[in-house]
Amino acid sequence: MIKFSINGEELEVEPGTTIIRAAEKFGIEIPRFCWHPALSIAGNCRMCLVKIEKNPKLQPACNTTAAEGMMVSTDTEEVREAVRGVLEFILINHPLDCPICDQAGECWLQNYYMQYGLYKSRFAERKVKKGKVMDIGRGIKLDQERCILCARCVRFMKEIAQSEELAIFKRGNRVELNTFPGKGLQSPYSCNIVDICPVGALT
Repeated sequence: MIKFSINGEELEVEPGTTIIRAAEKFGIEIPRFCWHPALSIAGNCRMCLVKIEKNPKLQPACNTTAAEGMMVSTDTEEVREAVRGVLEFILINHPLDCPICDQAGECWLQNYYMQYGLYKSRFAERKVKKGKVMDIGRGIKLDQERCILCARCVRFMKEIAQSEELAIFKRGNRVELNTFPGKGLQSPYSCNIVDICPVGALT
């Protein structure tokens, strides 16, 4: 067992335990979108950044292993500023349709914005328009504008359902989640992606 601390609280975990898993075990919340305990680590949302003493840069808690004597802080002003920055980027093209979104009230993006954001948008340009209410198979609808590209659904289909039916296409601000051209969701496990979506992109 190794001993390290999060926010001054000393914890004892097995070697190889990531910071986010250790925090979860002891009831310490670290914001996240892409991380899920049953899926591989993607590290692409950058919401789980934490401050590690003697480390010059913030580190993703999902992909950083706890080490003996490590001192981790999850709620410094530097961390909160980083989370606000991530949220601001995610919300640049996110639609302002919370009142009609099926996930409203249970949306991680809403919750984190209320906890960390609460800023006025600096984005003056027009939002990028993407697909709305797209039928992607098996009764599942996809709203590409609501998708925050956490790739949970992509990894679930590949790793759990073992059926690569979803992917992330294009680049830059045009990047989007979709099924492969001419194909829809066929896997009997595909309805589970609605449950693991942290926002209202899949219904």
